[in-house]
Amino acid sequence: MESLVEWLWDVICRPCLDALGFKDAPCDDIWPRVWWIHTRHLSRLPLHAAGRHTAASSSIDTVMDRVMSTYASSIKALIHGRQHTIREHDTPEPDSALLVAMRQTPNLSVGGLFPFAVNEIDMLAALCPSLRLEPITPPRRI
Repeated sequence: MESLVEWLWDVICRPCLDALGFKDAPCDDIWPRVWWIHTRHLSRLPLHAAGRHTAASSSIDTVMDRVMSTYASSIKALIHGRQHTIREHDTPEPDSALLVAMRQTPNLSVGGLFPFAVNEIDMLAALCPSLRLEPITPPRRI
């Protein structure tokens, strides 16, 4: 299990948190929240537990040291929940949404190709302003 949570940290969670600007532990009691929406086989993995949980690692080498994690089953469920939250709590600043598309996933048994991943990210980015979310998309690899 230790190698799994370290792999999740190195490959998925740390790059996402770094892209969102969550590189350190919060200095106050206001923790940033990250909604993880993972699909297929990835949905069985504990993204919230990802990290290097050793005495030799720094105190910010885990997801739990940087953010409060929440899971959503789909973007539709997140949109529905966010719309109700927005109506109840009208905040002046938008939150951020990190949108990552993987057109090709190595070692996936079905060939690992997701030809519409980039189109889906573009569609979600267009929806973000209506949800008071600022879309953040890392540079795309070709």
